[in-house]
Amino acid sequence: MKQVLLVVLSALLLVSCSKPFEIQLDPEVTVFISDESKQNVQLTAENQEYVNLNNWLRENNDSWQITSGQYDEGVYLTSGDYGIQVTDSHVIIYTDIKRKPKALYIQRVGRDELLGLKQMAK
Repeated sequence: MKQVLLVVLSALLLVSCSKPFEIQLDPEVTVFISDESKQNVQLTAENQEYVNLNNWLRENNDSWQITSGQYDEGVYLTSGDYGIQVTDSHVIIYTDIKRKPKALYIQRVGRDELLGLKQMAK
């Protein structure tokens, strides 16, 4: 009985720590592939990667976990005052991108989701 109660309490704590967060992509976003190559790609609603990310963000606007720190892998793009980083396993939202980017929210992304963006980093 204690174990069941502990599992239920843990689940409630995880749910209570998640936050809804909604972000709308700008009509054109710049994807920064890597710092070393200085390679940038412009994406719009005519690009499948843009459409997939926009749909994913709309469908996953809840269950964001608060985070801090920096993440090194993946691709990074900007939209409005936010930065969005897509790694193999997470999507990270950054704020204060004009001065000093700071991770704000993180959410797991499925292995087969956002493949086009993930492959840009390779």
